[in-house]
Amino acid sequence: MTPQFHEIGLESRIALERLIVLANRDILICVPGLVPKAPSASPKLVDRGFDFVADLLSFMTAQNIAVRVLVPTPDPVLHPGAHRQAWAVASDLVQAVPDDIQVLCAGHAHRPGRIARWRNRRGLSAARAELQATPNAKKTPEQRRVSRGHVPRTAGLAQSFVVIDGTTALFGGFGFDGAPAVCAEVGGSAAAILKQIFQRDWNALTLVDETPLPRASAQLMPAVVTAQPTHTLRCLRTESKPGSDWYPEQDLAQTLRTLVQAFATAQHRVLIRAQSVSDPDLIAALNQVAQRSNISLRLHLPPGQSLPDALGRAVTSAASNHHDPWSSLIVVDENMAILGLPALSRQALRYDTGTALMFRNPRDVNALAMTF
Repeated sequence: MTPQFHEIGLESRIALERLIVLANRDILICVPGLVPKAPSASPKLVDRGFDFVADLLSFMTAQNIAVRVLVPTPDPVLHPGAHRQAWAVASDLVQAVPDDIQVLCAGHAHRPGRIARWRNRRGLSAARAELQATPNAKKTPEQRRVSRGHVPRTAGLAQSFVVIDGTTALFGGFGFDGAPAVCAEVGGSAAAILKQIFQRDWNALTLVDETPLPRASAQLMPAVVTAQPTHTLRCLRTESKPGSDWYPEQDLAQTLRTLVQAFATAQHRVLIRAQSVSDPDLIAALNQVAQRSNISLRLHLPPGQSLPDALGRAVTSAASNHHDPWSSLIVVDENMAILGLPALSRQALRYDTGTALMFRNPRDVNALAMTF
């Protein structure tokens, strides 16, 4: 299947609803920005009585379609607002859909060791004090456990995609907040490997030592093994495993290596749309790009980024053109585009577990470049 790109938030959601309706076996959802009570984007579905996304998921469950929704949660101490937002999404799903839909809301399986926690005690003290002062009614179950002395999870799960029957997938931003969004519709081996990634993350979090939500425990998924897609379309994976230090141990770092190498060999353009750029190796590689007069470097970032002067001159403030974070995009020349990396930070590229899609077909690369 040739990738198709949906460049408007409403268009992305219509594609999502269309694929959900066509499901025959299972629907796997890992979309951090999911809004269960968002109005349906398709007028045809509204006419049939499906006013909200949750209505459609409930209907598919009634048709014996297995629906699993994975809601990743960030650090409950250092990112309390985002953590609570993730739990709000999961709670809305639990209340709006039948029990047959499995909803898993959890963080990365890693927890810092005792020595690492002692070394970082000063940096955490203010955040912990703020969390302790928060009323229990406003805390998530994980935050309440941390307040009682439970060790928090310090890594995240960074990815946004939906897989239908293991044969078709949507990857990227869906614009549930009304922001512009870009998502890719892919099939074949790309969809199959995204299903495998979902299965691995789902099973890893299902085995976490606490019940994620007040409903029946999530069931393990059968293991699937799939080869990588073709050279022109690949999944980039950053994968961490639990370790003894503050951050988990890095098990796979395809994304950072690929980016540094691509910037070093760029010929005439580097385009980046992201929420932040702060990883030191990436900054160094981009600084080298900025010194080369034959390369057009454009950075679409929110205001307030702290960058070297050479990079600062390449920044275009995205305040008036805010995209869905999962529509973040990197384009290098005509031979590489990477979709789905909202934060180019040390945390995201070295410690969080996440997935991005890399396109190498010039047709696909140029189509994505047109969204800048």
